[in-house]
Amino acid sequence: MKINLKKQLFKSHEILFFQCNLPNFPLEKVKQEDFPISYTFEDLKGKEISVTINKNYKLRVDGKGTSYPLHKLYEWIYGIDKKDGKEKAFEYESSAYGPLTIPPDLLPSDTSSLPAEHRPLSFDYSYSRVSAEWKPFLNVVRYHRLSPTGHSVAYKDYHPHNDRIRWDVQGVSRIHPAVFNSTVSQVVVTDNPIIEDYLNHHGIPALTLPSEEELSYYNYGKILTGKTVYLCTSFYGLNYSFSIYPFATTLLSQGVNLQIVDRKKAFGQQRLPEWHQSHKKAPFWDILEKHSHPLQPSDVPSRNYYDELVEESYSKQFHPAQDFTNNSLNYSLKNGGVVFSKPLRVISNNKIELYEGIVPYANTADPESELTQFRLEKIQQQDYFDPSETYSKLRSFLKRYIYFKHESYFDILTSWILLTYVFRIFRAFPYVHLSGVRGTGKSTVLEIVSKLAFNGFFQTKATISTSVEMSHSHASTLCIDEFEDYAGKRKSHDELSKFLNSGYNYTGSFTKRVGKNSTTLFTYSPKIFGGTGEIGLDTLKSRTIPINTFKKPDHIWKEQFLEFDYQTIAEINAFKTSLYALGLHHASSLYSLSLQDFSHHVLPISKNKLNNRQLELARPLLTLAAFLGHQHITESLLKGLDKCWYPSKSYKSERDEKLYQLLYNYFDQTDELEPKEEQKGYRIYDAKALFSHPSIRKFVESQDNLGKQKFNILISDLFDIQRTEDIYIPDLQKNPSCYLVPASFFE
Repeated sequence: MKINLKKQLFKSHEILFFQCNLPNFPLEKVKQEDFPISYTFEDLKGKEISVTINKNYKLRVDGKGTSYPLHKLYEWIYGIDKKDGKEKAFEYESSAYGPLTIPPDLLPSDTSSLPAEHRPLSFDYSYSRVSAEWKPFLNVVRYHRLSPTGHSVAYKDYHPHNDRIRWDVQGVSRIHPAVFNSTVSQVVVTDNPIIEDYLNHHGIPALTLPSEEELSYYNYGKILTGKTVYLCTSFYGLNYSFSIYPFATTLLSQGVNLQIVDRKKAFGQQRLPEWHQSHKKAPFWDILEKHSHPLQPSDVPSRNYYDELVEESYSKQFHPAQDFTNNSLNYSLKNGGVVFSKPLRVISNNKIELYEGIVPYANTADPESELTQFRLEKIQQQDYFDPSETYSKLRSFLKRYIYFKHESYFDILTSWILLTYVFRIFRAFPYVHLSGVRGTGKSTVLEIVSKLAFNGFFQTKATISTSVEMSHSHASTLCIDEFEDYAGKRKSHDELSKFLNSGYNYTGSFTKRVGKNSTTLFTYSPKIFGGTGEIGLDTLKSRTIPINTFKKPDHIWKEQFLEFDYQTIAEINAFKTSLYALGLHHASSLYSLSLQDFSHHVLPISKNKLNNRQLELARPLLTLAAFLGHQHITESLLKGLDKCWYPSKSYKSERDEKLYQLLYNYFDQTDELEPKEEQKGYRIYDAKALFSHPSIRKFVESQDNLGKQKFNILISDLFDIQRTEDIYIPDLQKNPSCYLVPASFFE
């Protein structure tokens, strides 16, 4: 039975709480709205608690009058007794997308199946409550806490850095019930959730070293008071003291007995689980006690010293114009300061390093910005379009001025413009190449994009000095017109090629030499080109989404884009406010969605799967579609990408395939017409001769009600072959009726 998530009952996806947290819960009763629902569960101490759940998701215990909110169950079942912790767990698991369901291939049967990048574990152990996956893009190992149904109810990202540990947490990592048992007098603290899971599985109460944020989710002092806590992590000396702070200071201040284990004396060269497997009959706790000593306050750094270590070890560079660091998106604020999204705040330039531990890239001071204080206030007052409305209105705005043959191209361009405001959250961002003969609206598209996209900058032809400056200093969206030079003349080793080849990837940089000195400049920024020819440089071509442009038919009316029209200015300003709001309010959600697997998508017309490069370029577009939650946008984007990347294969039936082959054979055996001016990227053929050719005539006659006019529409829709009378042919001394065939048709 499917759940209607549009119903008020399921709007917050609270139903996922039952699925993830309560074993054998009668979920069908919720789906059928069969309330009240009675359910009995065991709390942390094994005591049975009977609750009644009403339609409003309020809980009553043992029939008593007091009602509790749903997240009270986190306290009873998991011991999360702090308000922040309960809210964090509930927010993560009942959000608009729900907790992550772990794919089967991320659930190896035992640790021997883990790839080497997962920090190889040689001990034999079958997974119980934790799964690990390697995120090479993030350079982290992600440990998932699993529910009984295979949902990730929390995850912790392990960042190895100079042998120090840093955790980033989403949700709340559940503590094993054994740790809460009042009869338990000893607990091991390790730095690896897999090892913690192994120990608890073998009856040894264990914790993973919590992050500073996690200290607000549990009352660790209350949980561990009266217990001996053995710190058995991987590092010693300065690195060790750094790793255990602030967990150790929190417990010491509450009088908890903390012991540092001398791992080498206790376990030799083996890791704890390996030693345990070969010494199962050994008196484990006696050995820990023998080879440990009390942790003294002097063993832990002061807060100031710890902050200095953080600043020294984890200080990152960021681009002040736009960047995504520490799970927060930032923009420069016009006239000074930087706006950070999580939480939304403005930090003056001279305090960013102190507060955030990040420093701006060299030579990127004072980037241009269209985020004014007035615009920021409108965002704070929620005076803007929501993301779905922004998408819809922006798409309609583009359609007023732009002619595209295929509707799906509007979804590509609309998505691309929106995503320029969050492009720094992605590993790569696709270029767009508009290709068509003169008079097909390329310049209009580029002009409009430059007014709407993030820090848009319009330039005629590509010049290395200007392009590099705008990308490096301002993270500008470059809108480059008259891009004909890339029809095949440019070499891969020249400066402009190097700049463009590297600038689609977040690691892109360009070294500029002036005399004996060299300066590294950063090239990653959105770029859209327009030209009459194809891109001849294969490396650059593979980084683009190519969109063919054509002359607007006479019967289709489009408004003229007047950038100084007051109404147009007002609309553009409203869009920009909403687009900045998209980044400031939703960057974290977009980032999380961008990490999901999109490889299952198949292009709908050619039936091709996305290859690795295409998947990389399509990821931002598909992420936005997933965020908006509209399946029709995903379908349109895939259809548009199919037409862009496989124009000659975009046929749907045997009839279309047969027509493609007939046309290909005809063009291959027929001389082209020579136009007065070169039509780069196209071949010209006599329309009258083609239509009267026997094989073509036979095909047309075999189709019901096809006719000449419908034939022209058909080959235009399928293959972008256009009929025109605007080309002068010197040999014929006139403008005959011609077919304009794109070079991509022959690929």
